[in-house]
This record gives sequence, structure tokens and C-alpha cells, in this order.
Amino acid sequence: MDEKALQTLNEALTEVMNRFRNFFIGPGVNMREEAVPFRQREEFVAPLVTVLGHTYGVRLLTAENPDSPPILEVSVNVYSDEFQPERFKQRLMEEYRPERVAQTIQNFMTVRDEAYVKKSKDPLFFASFFELDFDRDLRIVQKEKKTASKVTGKMVDTILQVHYHIRPEALKLFVEDPKLFASAVYLYCLRVFTLAYRKSLTLADRRLLSR
Repeated sequence: MDEKALQTLNEALTEVMNRFRNFFIGPGVNMREEAVPFRQREEFVAPLVTVLGHTYGVRLLTAENPDSPPILEVSVNVYSDEFQPERFKQRLMEEYRPERVAQTIQNFMTVRDEAYVKKSKDPLFFASFFELDFDRDLRIVQKEKKTASKVTGKMVDTILQVHYHIRPEALKLFVEDPKLFASAVYLYCLRVFTLAYRKSLTLADRRLLSR
């Protein structure tokens, strides 16, 4: 994938994270701006967003084969030792049931998003761009920190990641229309991921963040 195309898609991911943050500080939720800060990480082009104690990020991972589409990674920090990856997996599978994901997309659509869906005449239009294997593409990784976490006191970050494989035929469409890419990532990937993660948290997870 050439650098210009990659830059185009990364700019769209920045739009995604701005939209994600604006949802929480905008009408209906009305959180204070300082309560939903942006974060910058060296390995991310688009800013991360922290909301209600959780830091969410999206980035593109270049495939080993330069002719293959990049992989979209959606991630969030995990704080509790009692977090259950299998519980998250089951929640994610539930949220991706066709009728459920179509409703989620409907709930968060803007006029621009709706125009894409109406033109396609398919409520699951955005799903057609990605491949997701629930056994292959969910992972927990650990990353060393320079300073101890304010939440856990540990020198290690635990991060939940989901990898969405962009279909080859979709990549060309995304580069030609990066706003389509932004809509697809926000609605089909980030929003569904966030719902599944929040629903998978146990009472212990929530207590840790409320301390």
C-alpha cells in the first residue's frame, strides 16, 4: 500500500476519533470536555480518546504482504485482573448478530452515513468491508510503561485488541472515498467494539475504575 493512500486513511481515522469524542461532549451526553481528553501515542497516528476511565484507539497495521490491505486495530486499556476475555468474546459475537449490529448502526448514523446505506439498500452495508474471526482476531497484549498506572499502580499496560481485516475490494473504495472509510470504522468497528467491551465488564472492573 503506498504512503499517500495510507495517509488518506489515517486522516480518516483522526476524523473517527474526533467524532467519537464529540459524541460524549455533544448534546444528549454533555460530558465536560476535560473529562474526555485526547491522548497521543507514538505508535498511533490518530489520537486516542479517554472516556469514563477507558482509553480507546484505532490504527492501521501494515500487512506483511505489501499488496495486502492493512489491518484495522481497535483497542482499549484493561485495568482489572478479573477481566474475562472469553466474556468479551461472547458479548462481541452477540453484538455482531445481524439484527443487533444493524440496530447499532441505525442508532449512531448521521445523515451522511444514512446516505451510504440508502444508496446500497443494505442495512449491513458497512459490514461488507471487513472480515472478523472471533478466535483469530481478539487478543490481549501487555506493554511496559515508563511510569506506574494511576489506576492499577502497575508498570505494565494490559490492552484488549480486535483486528478487522479490510477486504481487498473495499480498500480501493476507501482510498477513493475516505469518508466512507470513516463511517464504516466508526459505526461497524469502534461503536460495536465499545458496546461489547462495556457490557463485558464485571462489577469488579467497574469498582476499580470508580476508586
